[in-house]
Amino acid sequence: MDNGINDVAVLHMTTPRLNPLESTDDIADTADVVTILNALFADNVSAKKAFAILLKHVKTKNGAKDVHHHLGELTILAILRMKLGVPVIQSYGFVLIRKLSCVCVESNRLFVDNGAIEIISNGLRRFPQDMILQTSAAGAIVPLIQNYQQTISILITQGLVPVLLRPILFRTEETPNQIILYTCSIINAICDAQGKDIIDTLLSGQVAGSDPSWPILKELLHILESTMENENTRKIASAVCATLLCLMSMDRMVTDVLEEMHGLSIVSHAMVQYASDNGVQKYSGIVCQQLARSPVKTIRMQSPHKAEAIYKARQFIATSPKKPIVKEGIVYDFMPKLNDPDKDRVLAQTQVAERASRGNLLTSAYGFSKPQRKLNPSPPKEVKARPPARLPSRVLTTKSPVKPSPQQPAIRQG
Repeated sequence: MDNGINDVAVLHMTTPRLNPLESTDDIADTADVVTILNALFADNVSAKKAFAILLKHVKTKNGAKDVHHHLGELTILAILRMKLGVPVIQSYGFVLIRKLSCVCVESNRLFVDNGAIEIISNGLRRFPQDMILQTSAAGAIVPLIQNYQQTISILITQGLVPVLLRPILFRTEETPNQIILYTCSIINAICDAQGKDIIDTLLSGQVAGSDPSWPILKELLHILESTMENENTRKIASAVCATLLCLMSMDRMVTDVLEEMHGLSIVSHAMVQYASDNGVQKYSGIVCQQLARSPVKTIRMQSPHKAEAIYKARQFIATSPKKPIVKEGIVYDFMPKLNDPDKDRVLAQTQVAERASRGNLLTSAYGFSKPQRKLNPSPPKEVKARPPARLPSRVLTTKSPVKPSPQQPAIRQG
């Protein structure tokens, strides 16, 4: 019995009391964690103030450990379930999830296993026009997806991938840049975990069904081109460049589509400009090897209506009978001539002659065949007879040209 009483006492000590405070004046920055967590269940103003104090509290590792020790993750999720229709409370809660998950790694598993992704999904779908909530929700997913692998499978099961791409696909002037950074991080993490299987879902968008015009690539390329020249948007440009390189490294079709959009030069320029970025370094080597192995293919991108119109036009041309065009004043003879050679036979003879000539050239280069005979051999050159050598004429001299040897006496003449 004593062991049971001790266990209950420990639970009461470590579990926050879910008793709402009657007055908001009791909340202070120096209050203990349990008091702040209890203040979350008061009115919306008190909950907002309590979230603000908790955000200051979890900036340090000791403060985050203190919240985790009192199971603050479960309390945060409980208040978010109670306030699903209040976007301000949802935004504060998502920011607190991100802060706590970045500092305390153990909190990631508690959040995901107890339904944090479902709550975030509800907020994303319920308030699509609230950019603050959308940014807070995307930011809350980033540490969860990086520190706990089960998050990716839950995201795909919940169908959150197209919802997360929505701020990029329908980007306006009011869209904050921070949500683009968060979305690019999520795309990179999903691609690294799922590989090529998730590429079709990412590229098609699937916001309003499959779209053959590759909208996500168009928007990412447009964002990259518009942010490269400005030094203040360097982080966004490098993040978007890393995401495009990630998609290119996963599927060669992405590279072909970007070439059709005339975007490879933009990506290459950004890859050189942001070569020191970790994300660009991670994927640039794979993309360079991919481009070196095979040339870029040309992909024709057409809308469904245009493709259907072209198909009908081709069918009409194929089925309609061909009529000869006759001009006035000109007499045409449409009967074939008997002396015309067969085109197929002439083409076959030409191909055989070309192959034989090509084979003879290749074998003669390695010494396995005789050199080709020339069609018009040049006449042999005339060989002129060499004139006889001229001997020097003899001249009578009084002295002998040969000196006498010392053994023989000299012969006198006359």
